[in-house]
Amino acid sequence: MAYTEKELDGKTLSEISSLLLGCEKKIKELAGDIRTGQAKPADMLALNSDLALLKKMRDKKSQEQGRTIKRGQPTKSSAPLKSYDDYLKSKK
Repeated sequence: MAYTEKELDGKTLSEISSLLLGCEKKIKELAGDIRTGQAKPADMLALNSDLALLKKMRDKKSQEQGRTIKRGQPTKSSAPLKSYDDYLKSKK
C-alpha cells in the first residue's frame, strides 16, 4: 500500500479509520501466511509501517476535530481499600 502523509492528509477521519481496520485485518492474514511459509517477514514490516502511519494520522485528525481517543483509561475510580479492622468497626 505504502501511504504517504500528504496522501492521507486529504482523507477524512472515517476513511482513515476504515483503512486502519483493513490494514489490521491484512496483518492478521499475513501472519498466518508467514507461519505456513507463503509470505516473507519483510511484507509484515511494510504493513506495520503503514499501520503506524495510519495511527499517527488518525490521532492527528482526531485532535484537529477536538475528539479524544480513550486508551485504557478507567471509567470510574475504585473504592479505597479498607483494613480488616475498619471493616469490623463498620459492622458494629
